[in-house]
Amino acid sequence: MLHLSHFSDRSSVVTKCRASDSECMKESAQAILPKFALGLQQFNVETLDPITFDKIVADNPNLKLTLTNFHFILFDFC
Repeated sequence: MLHLSHFSDRSSVVTKCRASDSECMKESAQAILPKFALGLQQFNVETLDPITFDKIVADNPNLKLTLTNFHFILFDFC
């Protein structure tokens, strides 16, 4: 399990927000994703980009959708 205490300088990883401050939490999450996108070898965290799913099923009453061997390339903007 990866915990923030593993980082010597936690302030460079994530911003601490109040639970009621949704804007701060959103900005903090958006800021941290690129840092994890390439993975963290020292913690055996693999890269998040691209993310590959063997199968995605999204069904509703009007549509049956199944995607197989699906690759998301998310972090090209980083």
